Amino acid sequence: MSSQKVHPTKQPKKRREAFDTPATKKVFLEVYARHGTILAASQEVNVSRSLVARWIETDPVFRQGMIDAKLATVDMLKKTAIDRAQAGSDPLLIFLLKNLAPDEFSERIRHEFTSKTLDLAVNEFLEVIRMNVPECCPHCKTNLGIAPAIAQELLDMSDRLSNKKTEVAQ
Repeated sequence: MSSQKVHPTKQPKKRREAFDTPATKKVFLEVYARHGTILAASQEVNVSRSLVARWIETDPVFRQGMIDAKLATVDMLKKTAIDRAQAGSDPLLIFLLKNLAPDEFSERIRHEFTSKTLDLAVNEFLEVIRMNVPECCPHCKTNLGIAPAIAQELLDMSDRLSNKKTEVAQ
């Protein structure tokens, strides 16, 4: 029988299995909903974060409980933010309006500027290509067709990006 001595300042490790119970999971989810972080909840319930990670991976009911608890935390934080905004916090009021009513309060100027900047950049790049990429091979004078192909690819890319921005804005 091994008689290893444990350092007097070290606590013996608690067995993980002792905390791996449905009751512990339930308490953890309640505390997690209240605190909003796994670290704070695991410290209060006295379970390791790795055990919580294992529960999330292996227990679909617990995983759904984590999602529900997180949503409850988000709702609580939204309520707190709204209360503070109503009490006079202009930055919170602006933030909430931009997120809750983006059609009315989003920053459209930034999107217009981005589209105009993209068009200017593509046009400038096309001009540089037209000026610097030869139409013909300097040795054999064969028409390469490189500049038109690159120009067409850039125009197609610009159209694709413009269409994606339109889809996102809608």
